Amino acid sequence: MVPACLLQPGPFHCPLTHSNEASVGCHGPAEHGQDTIPTKHFQPSLPRLRIPKLEDTINRYLAAQKPLLNEEQFRQKVKAFLGE
Repeated sequence: MVPACLLQPGPFHCPLTHSNEASVGCHGPAEHGQDTIPTKHFQPSLPRLRIPKLEDTINRYLAAQKPLLNEEQFRQKVKAFLGE
């Protein structure tokens, strides 16, 4: 797997370099003398995502719960979330 920072066009600032100099590409934790990649290492290279509407999230949650619950339990969940 190729690190995401290598896929960026042009120079890319690797957060692990702790400098303002842009690097050609980060080759992972070994380049920085570490055993693991820090949690937010590739954060700058990720696209920003929209926050879904609460109604959409509730509907997805209920759809995921439906196969796990019997009819009565599911009705109680729907009533709790949607008031129906």
